[in-house]
Amino acid sequence: MQIKKGVNGYGFSFTTRTDQKGVYVHTCDSKGIMKVGDRVFEINGENVLRMPLSQVNTRLNGTHQIQLVLIRNEEEEDEVEKTREYTRMKEELRILKEQVHITKTENKRLSEDVQRYEKL
Repeated sequence: MQIKKGVNGYGFSFTTRTDQKGVYVHTCDSKGIMKVGDRVFEINGENVLRMPLSQVNTRLNGTHQIQLVLIRNEEEEDEVEKTREYTRMKEELRILKEQVHITKTENKRLSEDVQRYEKL
């Protein structure tokens, strides 16, 4: 979700829990999009699951607009992490395929050079 800072700030506050790691929504006025108890997964594309509250607040200071990814429960957290991992692996596969193509092209060129050299 994308949130713009208003005259009174972003309209929410975060807190921590003594029994769990992470930062959670403590108060909010976002009309159902964000709910008290939601766990903060990302701020502006940066994973904050294991980040202390002070660092999360630092990420918010000085910004006028933020992109948040929130998690409602542990199952959703697992799905979000799996999706991120899948996306990362898919990108790695794309890069590897590109490298294989480049290597094949280079090998073909080298083979042609060797054949020309042998004819001399």
